[in-house]
Amino acid sequence: MDLHTASNQIKKNSWDIIEGWLELVLSDEKIESSYHISKLDLIDGMPVVLRAVAKNITKPIEKELEKTGLFGIKASDQSIMRLNQGYSLAEIFREYTWLREQILLHLEKNKIITKNEYLLHSRLDRAIDEQLLNAVDTFTANFTKELKKKATTDPLTNILNRRAFFSNLDRELKRAKRYGHDVALLMIDLDNFKQLNDKLGHLAGDRYLKNFSSYLTRQSRDTDYVARVGGDEFALILPETSLSQATDVTKRIEGAFSKIREFKTDLNISVSIGISINGTSSPIHIYNAADKALFRAKKRKAHWTNSAKKRQAGNE
Repeated sequence: MDLHTASNQIKKNSWDIIEGWLELVLSDEKIESSYHISKLDLIDGMPVVLRAVAKNITKPIEKELEKTGLFGIKASDQSIMRLNQGYSLAEIFREYTWLREQILLHLEKNKIITKNEYLLHSRLDRAIDEQLLNAVDTFTANFTKELKKKATTDPLTNILNRRAFFSNLDRELKRAKRYGHDVALLMIDLDNFKQLNDKLGHLAGDRYLKNFSSYLTRQSRDTDYVARVGGDEFALILPETSLSQATDVTKRIEGAFSKIREFKTDLNISVSIGISINGTSSPIHIYNAADKALFRAKKRKAHWTNSAKKRQAGNE
């Protein structure tokens, strides 16, 4: 095979190659994003890619193909454009595999390479490419899943963070409005928790928060959402739950908490809970209502505690 002839053939017939490549890309069911992009957007940048291929055949141009080189920069720009168009990493890979297939096919048709050479290249490439694409697809899916988990999970307690809490609350309120059922929100606070941090240190405080998060998760259903929305403040979203049912959940959480050994300290840490029911509320409205209910619950508990102390002091 004459390298100069192959290079000139690619340069001379670049648009024929691109049109064949376009047909392959549009017919590939594994490149879903291509069906939503205009042909002009798909073709954009491909002539430069072909020019780099043709140039490298006669004389290797490693420097120009590197990320900071002329063709490397163009390839980077095109990958950013593809990602903005909704492509996955695997879909970008598939475009390039089809381009190579089309170049080899074009060279074989124009008798620059023999049919056996074409078959050898295409079969070798396909065996490697499909395995590579599967690896990339799996890696991307797991990487995306991990990123999503990090973006929605509180790093200390491994339950939902504040951002995920509001996102799920908004979704459940919309679902409740659509189907006509209630959503209950419990705002939960650990009374006197600051004393634990001050007297026993933050490591002990972190351990306590982790244990309490696990406790809330055990007390909830699979359909509920447990979140940490502040330092020692937690939230529990209860879909399809009435006020009376939410009150029962509150009593269960408070009752069981006082009996668990790992939560007992000399610092009199207890749980206060505020309840709100959705009605026609927005996420911020139901959140504020539950937060106010929590404040009232803490105030009542503080009053009871102070009254008990006064009575005890009077008896001494």
